[in-house]
Amino acid sequence: MHVIYLGLLSGRIPIIPPIIPAAHVTRNAGLLRFGSVYNLTTLRHTLRRPILEWSDVKEFDINGTFTEDYEANKVTDPNIEYFGCWSASMREADGPVWVQGVENTLKLDMSFTRAPDFAYFGDDRHNPFTVFSALASLIVPKHGWFTDGPQKGKWPPTMKKSRLGKELHPDEQLACFDTVYYITSGVQAMEFEQRWSQTWHRVGKHLRFNNDLVDLAKDYVRRTMKVDELPPIITVHIRRGDFNFFGCKERDNCYIPIPKYLKAVTKMQAQLLKERNITTSRVLVSSDEHDPVFWKQMTDYGWDYLNHTTERTEERYGEWYPLLIDKAEPRKLPPGDLAGFNSPSAKRHIIEYTAVLQDHHSGCRSEASMFKPLPSEEQLRRPGYVFLNLESCYEEEEAEEIYEAARHRIQESGNAPRHLNILCPSMVDEEEAESCETRDALTIDPYIPRPGLVEFIQSTRDWSSVEIDLQKDPAFIGWIFDCGKPGGQPLRMWKRLRTLSLFSDWWNTPPEGEECVECGSIRMTQESYPMLRNVTIELSCCSVRFWELPWSQLTGLTLGMLVESYSDYLDLISQCGNLRMLHLTMGENHNWDDDCGSGRMVVAPSLRVLSINPCTSSLSTMSTSFIDKLRLPSLKTFELKVDHSPSCDDTFFDALRSCIERSRCRIRHLSVNVKNMQLKKDSLRLLLKATPSLKTLRLFVDAPEVTGRFIMGLQMPKPSDIVLVTARRSLRAQDMPLVDSLPLQIRFRKGSRGVWIVGFFALVAMVYTVQSIQYTWQRQAGRVVDAPLTTTHELCDKQPVRSGLEAAEDSTSFPPADSLNHPYPTGLARENLRSGSYYTTAFAGAGFTNQFINYMHMVYLGFLTGRIPIMPPIVPAAHVSHDAGRLIFGSIFNLTTLRRALRRPVIEWSDVKILDNTTFTDDYNHNKPTDPNIDYFGCWSVVSRMADSPGMVQGVENGLKIDMSFTRVPEFAYFNSKDRNNPFTTFPALAALTIPKHGWFNNGPQKGQWPPVMKPSHLGKTLHPDDQLACFDFMYYVSTGIDEMEFEKRWSHVWHTVGKHLTFTKPMVDLAREYVLRLMKVEEVPPMITVHIRRGDFNFFQCEDGETAPCYIPLRKYHDAVVKMQAQLLQDRKINASRVLVASDETDPAFWHQISEYGWNYFNHTAERTSEKYGEWYPVLIDKVALSMGSGFVGTIASTFSFLNRWRVEDWNEGLSYLVTPW
Repeated sequence: MHVIYLGLLSGRIPIIPPIIPAAHVTRNAGLLRFGSVYNLTTLRHTLRRPILEWSDVKEFDINGTFTEDYEANKVTDPNIEYFGCWSASMREADGPVWVQGVENTLKLDMSFTRAPDFAYFGDDRHNPFTVFSALASLIVPKHGWFTDGPQKGKWPPTMKKSRLGKELHPDEQLACFDTVYYITSGVQAMEFEQRWSQTWHRVGKHLRFNNDLVDLAKDYVRRTMKVDELPPIITVHIRRGDFNFFGCKERDNCYIPIPKYLKAVTKMQAQLLKERNITTSRVLVSSDEHDPVFWKQMTDYGWDYLNHTTERTEERYGEWYPLLIDKAEPRKLPPGDLAGFNSPSAKRHIIEYTAVLQDHHSGCRSEASMFKPLPSEEQLRRPGYVFLNLESCYEEEEAEEIYEAARHRIQESGNAPRHLNILCPSMVDEEEAESCETRDALTIDPYIPRPGLVEFIQSTRDWSSVEIDLQKDPAFIGWIFDCGKPGGQPLRMWKRLRTLSLFSDWWNTPPEGEECVECGSIRMTQESYPMLRNVTIELSCCSVRFWELPWSQLTGLTLGMLVESYSDYLDLISQCGNLRMLHLTMGENHNWDDDCGSGRMVVAPSLRVLSINPCTSSLSTMSTSFIDKLRLPSLKTFELKVDHSPSCDDTFFDALRSCIERSRCRIRHLSVNVKNMQLKKDSLRLLLKATPSLKTLRLFVDAPEVTGRFIMGLQMPKPSDIVLVTARRSLRAQDMPLVDSLPLQIRFRKGSRGVWIVGFFALVAMVYTVQSIQYTWQRQAGRVVDAPLTTTHELCDKQPVRSGLEAAEDSTSFPPADSLNHPYPTGLARENLRSGSYYTTAFAGAGFTNQFINYMHMVYLGFLTGRIPIMPPIVPAAHVSHDAGRLIFGSIFNLTTLRRALRRPVIEWSDVKILDNTTFTDDYNHNKPTDPNIDYFGCWSVVSRMADSPGMVQGVENGLKIDMSFTRVPEFAYFNSKDRNNPFTTFPALAALTIPKHGWFNNGPQKGQWPPVMKPSHLGKTLHPDDQLACFDFMYYVSTGIDEMEFEKRWSHVWHTVGKHLTFTKPMVDLAREYVLRLMKVEEVPPMITVHIRRGDFNFFQCEDGETAPCYIPLRKYHDAVVKMQAQLLQDRKINASRVLVASDETDPAFWHQISEYGWNYFNHTAERTSEKYGEWYPVLIDKVALSMGSGFVGTIASTFSFLNRWRVEDWNEGLSYLVTPW
């Protein structure tokens, strides 16, 4: 368990040895393959990481005779492998902990080096405990403590030669240890015994027994208890044997008295019955005791035990199996009993409610209802789902029976979300309707609500979703949703309504001379509907122009068959600042040719999905009146479908391409279904050039020029999934690609035919072989590289080919919606945080780089605790003014890449709740207690022990609408126990506090003994730290327990686990690349040295002769470092990095004049008007991204900006780096 956890921390693949016979069994028991006992597949799936066994790695006879003979391995054996390993035995031990039996079996010969002093827990040299983070720092791949760390090459002496006389330093590829039993996170010894143990929660609890072993144990239990199905049981383990050291007066050998176990069992039985309604009359005991008197006492208690002597377990299965079967005793209750799903009462309620539904589910279905399917049986069984079919309901008494059944259903549902679905809410007003004698074809009947319906809906306003099929009376909505007309309802609160769907399949005809039918009016304010996020309105010939909806908080909007013009739609979009999904089906009663659209450009900053069906509107009109007026910076998916259209050209593609380029968006999925559109290959080429991130392309068009060969021949990134439905009659062999680098599907309309190349796969193999030979020749030639540099950024969307487990487990990108209740942000975070999921977050109010470090630390803590990190936006603090506003973290850093690397979800606050998009402010009085969208959280403060108050970040609190009260972390959480001004805390201690459900004060050593709240929140709350959302004030000063400022170290766990996978987003990389190309007047980014020269407040260095304070590091030192690095790159790597790019916070023109004299380049953001074009943040952002593109990097000592860019260049580009010092 420990070695797997160490593999998690260091990023290494664990290799599990077989289990050897030691205590409890004789050596004749032989070896046990670990995976034959524990289900490693389950563990791999949970950790989403590979785990191997030695039996996967090399051949050995696991069934052979086990021997610990020190001379069993021979030098002459060609299968002996030699490894240098670490010894974690106590410092006073003379030698390592030898496991010669394992060495003999695996044919290994190991020499050992003792772990250095800092790796041990405490100062007692007889204490054998080491610390996980210290061992991880020794073995971080390629950058370990003695490999490329603080003591590079200064290896400690070998502790003891191997059995065959070898003296090897610890191996880099295979980090091996003698034993890691005595190991701790750094909080206390024997942590695996603690309920908050990180090792247990991350690894141990997922090491389930194999199914075969569990089935065998179940058979034993069923036979022992003489039952067919396992009842709920309490299992008891009574350790005897060498556990005879408990205090007693009369005898030397004393065990825990048996009555104490009896008392504990009785108490647990009562607790299970009271709290969970579980009767556990059966008790199953296991013990290593052999005394018959002991087992008779068990029988006297009425307890069962497995008699392995009678069962002949050893003879049948082997010496290991009595122990294994006892361990694998089934401890789970029968499925469902704990939740009551299998109880007779639960079934009875379901049956009764089904009968109620059936009573009111009958009735004649109208023509309209045939188009909209009725709810499924699964929906009808869902708790809180109410369906009212009122088509044949005219009498008040009949309606009241339906409402009463619905109220009963609501009461039974408890706190489950409530869903209301109404069919045909209105009926003809017979008193006001025309008589039969006066009716004609143009007569429009007046409608009124069904009896009692309005009162029923208003009496229960805690609906989560409302769906109404209005049929012939769209004006019904005016009776419900707070309309302003006479007779309408007064303004009321609908606190939980998230989804509203209003539709009618009837074709409503406007009165003569009118543009639209009467659809009522709606007045839905943010105060009355704080949770409303998704709205669907599909009402033919209706208009929403004068409806008052909380447009700004909507995240999903579907509008269908309305009479609105493109101008009206643009006006609506401009009001929807948080909209993420928009589906438009244009109505047919508008004169589209006269619709010139709005004259202004409309920005939809959050829109990710846009789907349009222009119906009868021409594509050219839609292009000029709608598409040309949009800027969509977040757009990911675009879909166009035209059901009936005349033949048209492909000018729409030009409009779409212009919109994409104008928006700088990152289109991933594109679908165009216009059957009569003549698509030319030049238009498609330009569109693909504008969408380099495209993953899915669906074209249902007339495309005679577009072939498979054409698409494969494009010299640009190509979608990974293409479906082309075309009118071509045939496909020639030469149209197929030679190398199948993507799954291309060419489909044909009815009557077409296709021809496939018979020898396609042979050609693939041949081309691959030729390319491999050519590549090998180029590598061996050792030519000087003076070509465009390919960095990690260019490959950020290309996933390397992986095999086996890694490919299977890394196939998902963990979209944020999978970690929340809703695929959209809600008004309150509590509404979106999923029950059973646990989260962590932290806040910062420092410079951009320090905020990045804070959030990098927070993600790492989530990695340790299994919590889902929630990334706050970056707030304007140092280096920019408050007018710069907030930056969404994921708009700068590629969280998809991070999720895939961690194989875990990472989300943002913008995914969780609606942010306050007003001007950034850190006014302490900004949040108001009357605001219904304020979330209240208790958080931890990690400021120094001498600080009077937590590190408040009021600007973040205001923007997120959260109110936090803080509790200071306890003493053991601090890195330096003596210096109370030292602000550093340790990751293991913070993890012990925040392990989900079992944290230090939740269910740990000090359960319920919470420290006092450090300071109430701004709104006066005093809350203990929250369990579902573990939040912190400022996590910049956090360490694994080895050193301060560890992110500056090459072995940093945080950097290797999190930081190096936080690559920049493609739009940011593309923008920085444009700046580089324009500056250097080149077509591709050349190999270059990037330089960061920190000035500003870095004027504390010692002055040279002739200088007066304050003094900076002289420029000539940077120049010398660059020249040296250029020579090193040329000599060692054949890279001619003649170009140099400099970034600095210096504003003195003389400084930049000297840079130019060196022949170095720099971005002139004033001349480029970067701030005016993109915003105040962008000068520093463009500098950061561009500096990470270097083949080498020269930075400034002590600058966090330089440290992080140094690691980026080394890890992303395999480049060189150097930090200039004044000495």
